[in-house]
Amino acid sequence: MKQAIKYLLKRLGLRIRISRLRENQNPGRLASGSNQLDKPKRIELQDGTHATFFGYHDKSPFSADNRRVLACSVSGDDKLLETECSAMKVGYFEQSADGSFNTVFNEVAETAAWSWQQGCMLQWNPAAPDREIVFNRLNGERFGAVYYDIEKRSVVRELDHPAYALGPNGRFAASLNFTRLARLRPGYGYRKLEDPTLEMKAPKDDGLILIDLKNGSGELVVSLEELAADTLREGDHYVNHATFSPDGEHIAFFHIYPDHRGGRIHRFYLYNIFGKELRLLEANRFVSHYCWLDDKNILTSEDGPGGYRACLYDLERRQKSFVEIPQIGDFHPMAHPVNPGWVVADTKPDWKRRQHLFLFNIHSGKYVHLGSFLLPKGFDGPVRCDLHPRWDRKGHFIASDTANGGRRKIALLEIPKSLNL
Repeated sequence: MKQAIKYLLKRLGLRIRISRLRENQNPGRLASGSNQLDKPKRIELQDGTHATFFGYHDKSPFSADNRRVLACSVSGDDKLLETECSAMKVGYFEQSADGSFNTVFNEVAETAAWSWQQGCMLQWNPAAPDREIVFNRLNGERFGAVYYDIEKRSVVRELDHPAYALGPNGRFAASLNFTRLARLRPGYGYRKLEDPTLEMKAPKDDGLILIDLKNGSGELVVSLEELAADTLREGDHYVNHATFSPDGEHIAFFHIYPDHRGGRIHRFYLYNIFGKELRLLEANRFVSHYCWLDDKNILTSEDGPGGYRACLYDLERRQKSFVEIPQIGDFHPMAHPVNPGWVVADTKPDWKRRQHLFLFNIHSGKYVHLGSFLLPKGFDGPVRCDLHPRWDRKGHFIASDTANGGRRKIALLEIPKSLNL
């Protein structure tokens, strides 16, 4: 009963904060209200009537030249978890000569390894970021990854391990057990195959895997057995949300396991690839989402006493500080590609089921409300459609997944030049 009351009070507080945010913010207006800005231009990208989306907020769907936006297309019901791992088209939308984006979907491949929250880990190959894409697919009785040349329309490389994230220099990739992830965190892993670790709470041969892209070999660098031993907690342990630092030398990730109330505990870790050092960044507060600002700084959305806060981790000084921004609850952040002091983020649905998209500056505290999207009923739980905002490569566009209108599509917002980010 206490937990239920605590949850309702937290949701009420979130609704009040978002309501105040909406009262103070029209799309394109600074928090101070002193400067009226142009309203962001918005277009929708969709493959006909098919559910069209990208996935998570930790990867940019834009090619290096900003001309192409990656996307996934599903013909099935996008309110059903059972639709996951059905045939899904992989492709892109392309920019026209006048700078606008064409709404025609260009299909290049197909996959059956995907989830509603993270897609098929579709991303550009850092070594050929205008031409080659990487995504996961089912190879016989196991999941793997492929490198696909969209101009030659052919597979140029295959990996025996599915890719979670690619290092920015193309030297390494991170991987994990997507079948275990699907079982323990529905909506994030792949439901297609049975989990071989079903009866194992913290298997010693499962965890964070580092793939050497020179030869494609995978090495278990952090085991679930090792992580669980430090907690003395019963239950199923797993890892999720692994990303590389911009210099490619570290991997940040979550170690997740159940608490005694049926919820989840997140322990936030940093792995040094070359030093082979594992470092615990946070074990007390609940780190929900994060993004790298640069090689030495990580921004998080985390819960604890006082509710959700934005926190800055200075890895070099081993210091942590709160960032003063409007308190809007949990959010998915991504740093501006040129000026990482500016961050794009979203909100959970408010009491009218509207999701809000905004920018904030971690140094000045300024924020800009970019608009809101209605989340129809039925898009909840593992099949929810969070905005998951993602920058382009130059800071000109933001791409978000949305179910506004009853079907998933990608909303592309052009940032007003008057913002001068």
